[in-house]
Amino acid sequence: RLGAVDSSYSYSGMFDWVAYSTFAGTAPCSPLNETDVVATCDVWTASSPTVNLTLTALGDVPVQYEILEVSDDPPPGQPASLNITYVFLTFDQGDDPALFDSFNETECFDPPACPAEPATLLKSETLYIFHPVANFDIAGQDIADALGDAFFVCETLQTGQGDDDYEWISQWVVDYDATVIGQYANCNGYPSNCVGAETYRVGHEAALGIGYPMAGQCADNNLTGNWYSLPLGGLCACDDCGVVPEYDDLVLGVNCTWSATRVKTINASCLITDHDYLGACSADGRAPFYTASDALVAAFESDDAPAGCPRIGDDEAYAALVRHKNRGDRPRFSSFGGGAALDS
Repeated sequence: RLGAVDSSYSYSGMFDWVAYSTFAGTAPCSPLNETDVVATCDVWTASSPTVNLTLTALGDVPVQYEILEVSDDPPPGQPASLNITYVFLTFDQGDDPALFDSFNETECFDPPACPAEPATLLKSETLYIFHPVANFDIAGQDIADALGDAFFVCETLQTGQGDDDYEWISQWVVDYDATVIGQYANCNGYPSNCVGAETYRVGHEAALGIGYPMAGQCADNNLTGNWYSLPLGGLCACDDCGVVPEYDDLVLGVNCTWSATRVKTINASCLITDHDYLGACSADGRAPFYTASDALVAAFESDDAPAGCPRIGDDEAYAALVRHKNRGDRPRFSSFGGGAALDS
């Protein structure tokens, strides 16, 4: 699957850091393709406050590459470190120009869409998103169904990754134009920063892109769950979002592609800590995360223990809504033409 990357990004080779590393001595190693012979390898290291890198190499040939990510203050229930180790059974130096024979630059910047439905098709989905406290803006963000969000949360908990600022979880009903589904855009941060060129259609893929073909863009993805991207340029209406359309005559499926209504918000600690969500993830072990998905849904179905979580955030959402009703105090944009033009 091809996707456009903002020009501020650049390619970084796996071993670029070695040029700035420190020689840490030698260690016994088994050469590639000769595991019954013990040789002497060189060890190179580099470190920062959050990551330690170690390369074991036989001359110029890598044998093992270890990445150790560390945290002084990991979130509750998450490990203080994450270790990733690459063991090279074979290694061929140099590049392979043939890898770019099928590269289609036009497709990269004009992302492919799913085949169009014969008639306008509007869908409604219950979707979930982790987000910072009192920030309900899902325009330009990624959101998921229960199974897809369970995949995301379980992967985050099991690998010790994640952002401490994402302390709330909200449930939304999203109505969207499914006549033509666009390519998923990977969006992060508030304000959002998206990797992808689809700025109007709702994007879609299997969780983590583990789908085929086109990362599950046009498939049901019943084993992984589904991730959606909600482009700013396609917004019809969303009272709790931080931006609203400049025009008032937008019609879903005609000149905009999605609208959303927030249903309920809970504190992430209720799900993850109080209900031992990592335990639910561990019960599944791997995708499909059916147990974890059921636990996520249950947390929103009731405000009471033992399965449910209390509703929060309504006062904050109302205050934000009052602010955004003042046209002189809100960003405005036009969604016509499949793009978003921001006005101050």
